[in-house]
This record gives sequence, structure tokens and C-alpha cells, in this order.
Amino acid sequence: MLRTAILLATAATLMGTVAFAQPNELVNGDFESNPPPKWGNNIGHSIAPWVLGTGDKSNVVKVDGPGGYGYGTNGPESDASAPGAGVPQHYLDIADGRNDFYQSFIPRCSGEVEFGGAFSTRANLAGTASVAIMQGVGTTGAVVGSTNTINLSGGTSATDPWTPVSFTVAVTPPLQYSFVVTMDNNMNFDNGFVRYTRGCGQLKVCKVAGIGVPVGAPFTFTAGGSTFTVPAGPPPGGTCVVGPAFPAGTGVTVTETIPPGHVVSDITVAPVGQIVGTPNLATGSVNVAMGSGVTEVTYTDKRTGFLEICKRGDVRGNFTFTVNPGALGPFVVPAGACSPAIEVVAGSVTIQEMPAAGYVMAGCATIPAAQQGACDPKAQTSTVTVAPGDVSAQTIAFIDNRPGRGHPDLPATTPPSPPQR
Repeated sequence: MLRTAILLATAATLMGTVAFAQPNELVNGDFESNPPPKWGNNIGHSIAPWVLGTGDKSNVVKVDGPGGYGYGTNGPESDASAPGAGVPQHYLDIADGRNDFYQSFIPRCSGEVEFGGAFSTRANLAGTASVAIMQGVGTTGAVVGSTNTINLSGGTSATDPWTPVSFTVAVTPPLQYSFVVTMDNNMNFDNGFVRYTRGCGQLKVCKVAGIGVPVGAPFTFTAGGSTFTVPAGPPPGGTCVVGPAFPAGTGVTVTETIPPGHVVSDITVAPVGQIVGTPNLATGSVNVAMGSGVTEVTYTDKRTGFLEICKRGDVRGNFTFTVNPGALGPFVVPAGACSPAIEVVAGSVTIQEMPAAGYVMAGCATIPAAQQGACDPKAQTSTVTVAPGDVSAQTIAFIDNRPGRGHPDLPATTPPSPPQR
């Protein structure tokens, strides 16, 4: 029988150390919200948000502990929480018959929940009840796990201790479930609960727009079977989206769907202790161990390519360049040589040559040849296209120069002679 000392000790331990450690998914599980005005029976009093079935009426019983209001043998003198003498307290009875009642909830994360409550008898008579988790809203959905029957023998209803019960099932969002209790006229119920055995940790994913990534660009992520989109935001924090929740301690792999031409340049996890192993930048993935609070994963992407600037022509000395977008440089390139590969924003890039005494810009060319855009020797600019990728996909830009005004190898310009009379 459920009233044995062993079961009482076991159930109390479970409820105290496991179930009560996490928030209750039910509201008004102890019937202390919207308390009734009268001592004793309050037949038909609201038990919202609980929903009553089609059987007999609800009866919210109001008592105040040992030595207080005389409820006789009708039921316990204290509710299941037993706050003490002189304290108004409440529990639920079904008036003059039997009924079921339920409360629906949507799980915050996939995992195991413990559910149950406490039962007592009325009028010193034996009673029967059951507790179940059902799919959907109401009392007609499929039972998750099993229907758990509670049988209590008659005794001394006023002072017999309440009998706590607890059971476990697995739940999965976004499915909706109902906590359903059925009991006859000789039973009372109190302290209904649904609690995660390990609690839920919340995943948050942030996206930082690195070099070449426009603010607002959408990025797709997956985590534990869930797919969601995060818009890129400006450094340093980017823009964040609250993702799915997982039981604390669960290992979760977060993966970005890397757009073509993009590279994941950084992945960080906060708190740092939640990271497992080393992030894989090439695949855009990181493993985390969910904490009991928020685990935040921040990704930074960039969309860049590489540019090399070469100086050729009938020239000597060094030549200086800047590169836009980004106001990069200055880069100094010796005649007949090239700069190292410069990481730039992928797409259209403008190379600006600084004036060099004695030389003028004469032309432009690229490898691959199709990457050459507008070439303006007068403005000393060359516009080229840089493909996204690594150094192997770089654009090599040639800037051709020739001697010009002021070059020592060219004759000085003399003013024309005046006309003869």
C-alpha cells in the first residue's frame, strides 16, 4: 500500500531533492491562488487554470491546521504542505461524486519530467484516484507512459498524513500535454506538479558581421534538430536569437550553414566552461554542454579574398598604394616586384597609386584577366574584382608606369621661342 513508511520516505525524498529542485510547469498546483472565502467546503469555487471534467463539481476546502477550524472527519485538517496551525490553506475535493480535472502545458525542452502530487482520504473511507500525462489538451489524448492508480485505505482522515506520489515520463516540445487527475468522492488532491528532473538550459546564438558581411544578412543554424535564422549584427556583439532549450548537461552541436564565399573566422562560447573540445571553423560547428542557465554561442563570419599588387614598366624605385574598401595600406611595392597577398573584402576593389616623381601611370592588367575593371591612369586608379576564397583564388593586379615629366632621362621641357618680327 502507498501509505507504508518506506513509500512515504522514498516519495518525500524524490519530491524534495529532484522534483522540487526545478520550477513547477503547472500553475496553482496547490490551489492557493484565488482562495475561497469560507472555511470548509466551497463547492463550485474556481480552480483555474485547472479545467474540470464533465463529472461532479469541484470543492476547494479551506482549513487552518491543527486546532483550528473543525472540519471533522470530512477530510484533513491541514493541506499537503502543512504550513502550520492558524494558517489558511487549501486542497481540492470532488463534491458528492467523481470527476477528472487537468491542466495543459507545453514543455520548455525535450527531457524527462517528474509528475505527481499528494492524496488524502475523506470521511475515514477508502478512496481511488489516478494520475497520467496525456498528449494534447484535455482527457482524451493518448496516455504518455501509463495511467498510475492510487488506492488509499480508510483511516483517520482528519490527521492521517498526505500520501505523495511521483512518476516520470519523457516529453518533447512543441507538443502539448495535459496533466490529468481522476478521483472519486473519497479522495482529496493537493500540490500537483510537473517538473524537469534536470531542468532546462537555454541556448542563445549570436552572429557578428565580420569583414565583407553586410549587417542584417541572414544565417541559418541547426542545434539538436532545430533550425533557426540569425541576422548578422555589427561588432563586437552582433545580433542574437534565443534558440531551443535543452536539459541541463545535454551535449549539443551548433552548426552554421556557411554561405558560399563565406568563412567562419571565430566561434566563442559563454560561459567558457560550457564548450566541449575545440570549435571547427571549417565546418562552422561547435559542441557545448548545456548549463542550467543561458549558454551563448557567438559566430563571426567574413567574406574576403586576396589581392596582390605588382609594379612593372620602365620604372625604378618604390611605389606606394592604398586599397578600398577598408582604407587599407599604405603598401610599398618595389619596381619589378609584387606585394604580399593582401586580404580584402571580396568583390569590387579599387587600388589607388600615390604620385611618384618622374613617373606616370600607363595601364592596368590582372590575372585572371577577367578580373580587371576600370583603369584610369589619369586618376591613378585600377578597379578589380576579387573572388572570395583563400590565397589560391587571389587576384594579381599589375600597375604599369612609364617615365613622365620630371624624369631625369627625359629632356627638360623648354618654353617655345617668341615669334620673329
